[in-house]
Amino acid sequence: MIYTEAQYNVDTIKRLFKLCLAVFLLFYSATATIADEFNCAVKGNITNLPELVVKTQQDIIETAQFGNMNPMLEIAERNEVWPVPDFGPEANYQEPPIRSWVKQSQDTEGRYILAQMIEILSLPYTKKPLTQGVDLYIWPYFALSDLTYPCTEDMINLLKIVTPAEYKTIRETGKYTGYQLAISTDGTWHYFARKNIKASDE
Repeated sequence: MIYTEAQYNVDTIKRLFKLCLAVFLLFYSATATIADEFNCAVKGNITNLPELVVKTQQDIIETAQFGNMNPMLEIAERNEVWPVPDFGPEANYQEPPIRSWVKQSQDTEGRYILAQMIEILSLPYTKKPLTQGVDLYIWPYFALSDLTYPCTEDMINLLKIVTPAEYKTIRETGKYTGYQLAISTDGTWHYFARKNIKASDE
């Protein structure tokens, strides 16, 4: 087959177009990856968790795996005060927290909350200062982050522990409204409850 000069020009243009497209896609992919990583919430290093925090974390997970809320009271009672189970306006801090957790589990006899504890403590953590020399270690790691534009990894981790409806609200407000758990440097369990919610959302 004999190519005319016009056909050569068309073929050359096609090859140049494909080359430019490939370069663009390669550059765009790399840029998108960098952007995703840049926007991800910061995770705490698991090797930096204090020993007493790790013990409380593991005790909660192991106890939750029994599927019975009653043994969780033993861990809650190690503190001078019970961990907060609810930050809502009608919260009752005079009764054991396991009663509130069972109520929040609706008809699952507390198992929904136990499952949430396991899933949340299986994710990375973040931390913030509590008092001088004492930090608060908080799960999940994005609990204090702006989640208006989460990276893909944060989206997937978020959807492990909230419903699609909750996820939509979180994206709109930028604030995490699912359950979070906090343990201080000395191993004290401070709370397992939801924050950033209105009374009507509960």
